Amino acid sequence: MPLKLKSINYIFEKAVFRVSNKYINSENSRRFGFIADGDEILNNIPVAGKNFRAITYDEKEGIIRLGWKEVFRWIPTKEGRKIMFEVDLREDIACNTIRIFCEFEESPIIFINVPKRLKLYFAFDSQPDTKFNHQIFKLPKPTNPKDGEYEKTVEYNMDLVQY
Repeated sequence: MPLKLKSINYIFEKAVFRVSNKYINSENSRRFGFIADGDEILNNIPVAGKNFRAITYDEKEGIIRLGWKEVFRWIPTKEGRKIMFEVDLREDIACNTIRIFCEFEESPIIFINVPKRLKLYFAFDSQPDTKFNHQIFKLPKPTNPKDGEYEKTVEYNMDLVQY
């Protein structure tokens, strides 16, 4: 079954944001995350010559992706978990980042050098009862850095063909 796509026109830039999402009545794969402002969404199919680098989390299988590439698998053990993305797009920092959380637990992966302007990306089954509810919070500062090293640091502009 093809996934239904939606991007929200709100542009994230020049601040720190935390975004959560909850799918309702979704039985199949469901992803949410961020895509660069200006990148095209073309029926969820990669098209030659088009840039598709959405950073997404698949709630059903715990797959974290950059574009179509699986870069990490993270399944928090909490029931009824709420996955949140924290994007740091402040102008006065060396590189913009995306971090993923389950409640207060941070994932072992960080995305660096993400675009300065992002929009939300949702992909979910096309069942008529499937709905999603997202919340956006603007934060005065990012969450404190993770204790220790990240298990994986993903460069947004990496060569996806070589990965």
